[in-house]
Amino acid sequence: MTKVDLNIALKSPLAKRYDNYIGGEWRPPTAGKYFDNVSPIIGQAERAQILNKIADRMEANLEMLATAETWANGKPIRETMAADLPLAVDHFR
Repeated sequence: MTKVDLNIALKSPLAKRYDNYIGGEWRPPTAGKYFDNVSPIIGQAERAQILNKIADRMEANLEMLATAETWANGKPIRETMAADLPLAVDHFR
């Protein structure tokens, strides 16, 4: 991770807590409980490990997933094997 990436990770532009948008209004949870949404951007959270495991499984099953994607959307297999699935793996990483 570069210094710039680390600075972005440490200075999140997002609020620490969000309410639910219901009926045109922002409302807190009825039980008043919120959960932590830890960013995987710095690679230290369990969430980052889970996302990397998903990417590993996708890579291990690339041909099967590409074939299913080709059947589902009609794209040529060369596109799903060379572009669609590798890009999806990159997104999880």
